[in-house]
Amino acid sequence: FDSQSSERDKSSMIGAAVTPLYERMSGIVYQAKIGTNGAVLEVKGYAEQLKDILDANPLARQFGGGGGSNDAAKESLREQFVKLPAKAINTGDTWDVTSTLELPQLGKNRGKSTYRYVGPDKVQGRDTAKAEVTGETSFELNIDQDGAKVTGTLSSTSISGTIHFDLATGRVLRAEGTATLGGDLTVDANGMIIPIRNDQTMKTSM
Repeated sequence: FDSQSSERDKSSMIGAAVTPLYERMSGIVYQAKIGTNGAVLEVKGYAEQLKDILDANPLARQFGGGGGSNDAAKESLREQFVKLPAKAINTGDTWDVTSTLELPQLGKNRGKSTYRYVGPDKVQGRDTAKAEVTGETSFELNIDQDGAKVTGTLSSTSISGTIHFDLATGRVLRAEGTATLGGDLTVDANGMIIPIRNDQTMKTSM
């Protein structure tokens, strides 16, 4: 899906389901409350703007960021507002940030990110604090709809990235990362059991 293009894939079942969702997501505005340490404390207005589309479209709900909930949106913002430790950090220091999230219609997500402060750097002429991040995550899937039930766990085999924190504005200027996940899933379609091996690699750049 390209929000800058007028072309839309509505010929396939998934394309027809998720295109209206992605069109709405590309234009919504919502509020986030951020603590002084970078923790995302609260999100308002995200789920409310997706509710009409997701209520009428169970398939799209699986692609809506954890069912399109405010809690799921809060978790996704965690990558853009890194939660800093309570004490001052020096070059080489590390700290962990853990999370647990119930995903409506999907299951449960658990994760841990480990940050390491590399030192001062520059991006686009701006002074930044550079940090490296590694992590681990798992998704316990429990989807039951339209006569099909999907269960199983997807776990990370590798998560790594680099973050540049803008010292002047107090926010992340650039973040890049790669995550590889895999796992064995079971689909029960009206009593017919289908095993599925799922492997995926996701690259993000903000």
